[in-house]
Amino acid sequence: MKHYTSSGREEGGSGAAREMPPVRAPAASESRPKTAAPTLPAGRWRVGLWPLAALAITAFSFFVRLYPIHLARWWDEAAYLQHAEVFFSGRTNFDELALRPPMLSLLIAAVFTIRHDVVAASVLVAALGALGVLFSYLLGARLQDRATGLLAAFLLAVLPYAVTASHWIITDVPAATFLIVAIHLLFVAAGRDDPFLYTLSGVAFGVAILTRFTSAVPALIVPLFFLMRMAPARRMGFVAAGMASLIAPYLAWCHLRFGFFLTPFIRASRAVSDRVGDATYYFRNFTEIYPPFVVTGLVLWAAVLLFRVRPFFVREPRSLSVGVRIRIEENLGRSLRSADGILLLSVIVFLACISAVPHKEPRYLLPIAGPVLLLSAHGYRQMLSAQGRWTRIAVIAILVSLTIPALTAAAGRLRQPLVVREASEPVAIARHILALRRPGVIYTHHDYPVYAYYTALPTIAVPWDESFYSSQRRIMRSPGYFIYYKNVGKQPSREWLDADPRFRRLREWSEAILYEYRP
Repeated sequence: MKHYTSSGREEGGSGAAREMPPVRAPAASESRPKTAAPTLPAGRWRVGLWPLAALAITAFSFFVRLYPIHLARWWDEAAYLQHAEVFFSGRTNFDELALRPPMLSLLIAAVFTIRHDVVAASVLVAALGALGVLFSYLLGARLQDRATGLLAAFLLAVLPYAVTASHWIITDVPAATFLIVAIHLLFVAAGRDDPFLYTLSGVAFGVAILTRFTSAVPALIVPLFFLMRMAPARRMGFVAAGMASLIAPYLAWCHLRFGFFLTPFIRASRAVSDRVGDATYYFRNFTEIYPPFVVTGLVLWAAVLLFRVRPFFVREPRSLSVGVRIRIEENLGRSLRSADGILLLSVIVFLACISAVPHKEPRYLLPIAGPVLLLSAHGYRQMLSAQGRWTRIAVIAILVSLTIPALTAAAGRLRQPLVVREASEPVAIARHILALRRPGVIYTHHDYPVYAYYTALPTIAVPWDESFYSSQRRIMRSPGYFIYYKNVGKQPSREWLDADPRFRRLREWSEAILYEYRP
């Protein structure tokens, strides 16, 4: 099987570009290894400094993603925690499984066997974020060299949004990690031509998709990988089988429970169907997720690529156009057949797909963190390998100056207490309901996963438009509580509630009012 270097040259083959004039190939004694692996002296064993540095960055990334742990969680977080209770404890009081992927909640339910609280879930998400950092190093070391891998791991470790989102029990960071793991396994499988590793890569892609449905878009790197002949096309079946081993049972379960196997995918897309932004939205908001220290590395990588495919000019006027065309095609073709070409095309395809979706948010860019950060790290690495001393000093100065704010902010989290017990207002309302010791159904038009998780009482999401008034008697049949939010612009109105004798005001907070409901 053919293997390609970062510049697109085919190792062990005869595909090197023709140079004018020909240059003598260096002798074996003159060739330099890609990256010498420094080691620590030891008696019977040797420890590489590169792996130790990668582990140190991984440990740092875990702690800055863990500190601090907030016990009070908001809407989406409470939904995944509630689903974990459904899987672990068998709760039936509320769920949104018809529109949310199940994998993160299944993993939380698994760690609940060790410790059954929100702290365990926080540790899990932080660990998954750190796992992405470790596999960024492994992926970069395999595709380029260990220095590139270490740079990619460092960039992800201090990436501000990744650090912040790792404190939330949501799918953004775990899905990005599983995609990095899957891509790494795919390249390892190609290097060893191992059917088991191809299958394992497919399983990892399946985990990513069931963690966040939109991970199916960056998973398009799989057909791109085989289309560009990075591995025999017949091996694609093993990857597909690995994906199917997880996704097929889930689709079967959806068909049995919801009546149609694609129901969660359809409802998830409808839940965020409002139009936000135009086709240029993600280009204009790219730095919301990938700050200047990432963009600078991408610019350096692009500059090196353009330098390699620059047109050359010959003296004969008649040969000018032919010479330019041939040189560009040869070099650009080799570059796009390299690992970098695969990563670049996967980013382009992903951006094109999500730009066509009506609803847009900057955080939707996180699934391509692996390819983007690896290309950025490769840009820095190539410039640091330059012959000019001042070039290397300038690149190091730029990288340090751009990452210091992010590194300082991340390290600052370690000075905070491990657990923050301050309760948000919805959690305070839930605790107040429990303190009343009068079980009942909770009706609300906002934050319903929070009340379902923190009270374990039956929770019903009532309509928040004008249809509430016509359906209220049919939906609200049992006694309980109604939680009204003042400033969300949802029905029913406060005047209607206060005028109806079935609703008795119990307590008012800054954002909400708690009513007792007696049908």
